[in-house]
Amino acid sequence: MQGSYADGEAHVEHDVEYGWQHSLSEIVNALIGAGLRIDALHEYPFIGWAPFPRLMAQGADGYWRFKDAGVNIPLMFALKATQRIGSSYGSRD
Repeated sequence: MQGSYADGEAHVEHDVEYGWQHSLSEIVNALIGAGLRIDALHEYPFIGWAPFPRLMAQGADGYWRFKDAGVNIPLMFALKATQRIGSSYGSRD
């Protein structure tokens, strides 16, 4: 096999891959369920690798975006969550 998301030219001997998809709501609700407060959530229309290489182009900033500017799909997100002082795991104080 040839290449990976990190290096498209790398020789890859073992090509078995495992992955898990988690929806944004699953992630957010898990944090809330753990007693964390969601302070910020931002979505971005770019990503650090090309999951859809034929549909994407790499910008001068190094991030990948869809070639078609009409495609408005979040590709990455940033989330900030904090634990309230005095709360413990799983509590909803």
